[in-house]
Amino acid sequence: MKFNYKIFLSFVLILTVFSSCLFAKDNMRITVKEGGEVITGFKTADLADEVKITIAYSDSYMNKSSSRVPLIFLFDTQEYQLEDLKNMFRNVKNKKDSFDFVIASVRFKNENISQEVFDKFIAEIFPFFEINYAAESEPSKRLILAKNNFALLSLKSLNGAANYFLNLGMILENTTSLPEINKSFKKQSRIFCFSQKENILNLQNLFIYKSLEPLQNFFLKIEEKSSFENFDLKYFLKENPKIKQIKPILKKEISQSEPFYLKIKTNYGDLDFFPTEIKFAPPILGYDESSGFLQILLPEPLKIKISGIFAGKKWSKKVKIAK
Repeated sequence: MKFNYKIFLSFVLILTVFSSCLFAKDNMRITVKEGGEVITGFKTADLADEVKITIAYSDSYMNKSSSRVPLIFLFDTQEYQLEDLKNMFRNVKNKKDSFDFVIASVRFKNENISQEVFDKFIAEIFPFFEINYAAESEPSKRLILAKNNFALLSLKSLNGAANYFLNLGMILENTTSLPEINKSFKKQSRIFCFSQKENILNLQNLFIYKSLEPLQNFFLKIEEKSSFENFDLKYFLKENPKIKQIKPILKKEISQSEPFYLKIKTNYGDLDFFPTEIKFAPPILGYDESSGFLQILLPEPLKIKISGIFAGKKWSKKVKIAK
């Protein structure tokens, strides 16, 4: 068969253009380090500012030939080094289980990006890692860890772009307004958040309103936390936690109004939940679900019992109403 040079050149040109669309980014640089890589200059179509991506992977990941691994993105103003990211591998390894995954810390030069720009970056970065790092294409095997503004952007993106990821871990350091959530979350969604009481209560109300289930779809903890360095990934990589104990957090003697929530002790650690159904004996208390406060309806000093059911398990606490 005679070799057609024009057809060959046309094929090379088409292949070059196609490869450029998939892999090339203007001025993008990849620096290979032991156990990881650093990408600088990764740009989306609408993001003029450069992005720095630090990538870490386990030794066993390097030996995999065909199987894909879970993908974790970390959005934070703090810069994580390779060793910081590798510590997250150690948090999910025990005698019975060992998880391999790719974890990447993303830092934007401009931290105050819009929701539109963030969503477009998500739409480009996940396919890029799927092609170049053998990352999972299944949204349930993808996780975003994000703090403060990036956490709110990710929450909105999870609600609107669930084709890319279904798992979200958040840290909210300050009391903040939640973004407007227009649609219901997908039933496979799993969301974890560390924050102050007000944020946790607002998130719980939002998730329940959107038909999500505690200990299945969302895991909340009242705790001031500033870093993901020791974040436990078992909530996303293993089965739902099992309840070991339910402890109502309330003083034995209460006054006119008191904050009240449940400490849920599980095999993965402690979580917090504001009860949605409460019984009082005698029934002299009210409970404001919007604020998480008990309200005394009768002023007389009296001993009462507060009880309820969470995830099929009963809890109760005896308290005294102060004068």
